Amino acid sequence: MSNVDSAASRLEAKRKLEQSEMKSKSSRPTGLNDVKARYSTAVYVAISALFLISVPALATSVSDHVKQACKGDYQRYCKSYKVGTEGLRACMSRSIKRVSNVCISALVKSGEMTQAQADRVKAQKAQATKRPTTKRTTTKKRTVRTTSRKKR
Repeated sequence: MSNVDSAASRLEAKRKLEQSEMKSKSSRPTGLNDVKARYSTAVYVAISALFLISVPALATSVSDHVKQACKGDYQRYCKSYKVGTEGLRACMSRSIKRVSNVCISALVKSGEMTQAQADRVKAQKAQATKRPTTKRTTTKKRTVRTTSRKKR
């Protein structure tokens, strides 16, 4: 029975050793590993901060071509906003159906708008101009209204 007791005690000791090793692995890294972890965290934070700072700066830049092509539309619809601000972008987006085709083309060239979006806006403008026209004819007794569609 002493063999069984010694085997059981060895198994118990082995389990305790494995448990203590698992606890030490799950704890915070020490020594050189701790320095590496802190360094990599600092680098990650610095890169993230740089990215967050640079993205809005890139988004607010407006090319001279867009400024020139959209100057009249800007003055007509959104003159209360400063050039390059998010407020101006929102205003121009709200007014996009009224913006000139020259401005829309400049926005596509600068990457502010996709070609598919531009085509959609131009199609909506074309559809708006094809509305039925009303013709008034006056007779002595009453005014008659006739509606006709333009031929495509």
